[in-house]
Amino acid sequence: MTMSTNIGNGRLSRPLSTGLRGRAVLTAGLVVFICAAVAWPLRIARAVEFVLIHNVKTGTASVSKSDLKAMAIGRKKAWPSGAPVQLVLEAVGAPEMTWFALYAAGISDETLAAKMKQEVFKGELRRPIIVTSDKSCVNAVANDPGAVGVVSAETAKSLPEGVTVLAVQ
Repeated sequence: MTMSTNIGNGRLSRPLSTGLRGRAVLTAGLVVFICAAVAWPLRIARAVEFVLIHNVKTGTASVSKSDLKAMAIGRKKAWPSGAPVQLVLEAVGAPEMTWFALYAAGISDETLAAKMKQEVFKGELRRPIIVTSDKSCVNAVANDPGAVGVVSAETAKSLPEGVTVLAVQ
């Protein structure tokens, strides 16, 4: 390394190696990017309030948190009415799916989707109906006597007859 005059205060100093400085900036930027990528889906899921809705023909107005998890992973297959549980969800990566996975099972949406796929393959879970909007979710829930889905709290304020909010205890 060469010695150079630090013009700002008149002292001699050694400049930092530009290679080290560049690596430090790159590493710091990478850490910030990774943290943001991990936290972003959680921020989206929390930015909008979501609720569970269900067809009134399920025969209940509420479920326990453990029953909800059991429904999500195929361990509970039927409602008190006898109607088979039918999940109505948005695709992996959608805020509704992220919220449901965290709320119902305490896991990421990718992990829940992989578990669901496995349980569908084994015949333990009905294939979830994948929707693209709150409106399509409400319609699918209205048309299946065992359906349960996720919509925004705002959408839940004006549900059609036969569909209501599902309370979780």
